[in-house]
Amino acid sequence: GMLGVWPARWLGSPSRYYYWALAATLVGLLLLRLVTASPFGLTLRAVRDHARRAEAVGVNIRALQWTAFVVAGFVAGLGGAIYAFLKGSVFPVYTETPMSVQPLVMVLLGGVGSPAGPLIGAAVYKLLDTVITRYTDYWQIVLGAILLVLVLAFPRGIAGMLDGRRS
Repeated sequence: GMLGVWPARWLGSPSRYYYWALAATLVGLLLLRLVTASPFGLTLRAVRDHARRAEAVGVNIRALQWTAFVVAGFVAGLGGAIYAFLKGSVFPVYTETPMSVQPLVMVLLGGVGSPAGPLIGAAVYKLLDTVITRYTDYWQIVLGAILLVLVLAFPRGIAGMLDGRRS
């Protein structure tokens, strides 16, 4: 691994770093919203919904998918950099299955179809994780059961359930 990965001095205090990471997250969500509503985002949705039809009207699917993967990789890299600065180190253990599954569970819990879904899912997951680990040694079983019930009760995620109540 790599030790000593710390942010610049002006981000040295935990509260400054928190607000910087929060601002980066909010900017990322705003950009995601803008991209989703842009012609690029609408074309991505068209390819997702019916690739053959999109290709028939002249969409270069391969180039579009490559562009989407590059953008997603860039955003994931920024997220990884923020995480590395938080921990002060980078180790291969951060990419093992439990660490890789947690974000997926957070996204599914919050809702895939909503930009705010992953944030809601992350907040609920971390809250449950923090509370349950305090009270039982079997926290993984309890957390898994609660998450299973939540996913079965809200198949579109918590954000999807909230959107359904609004309409």
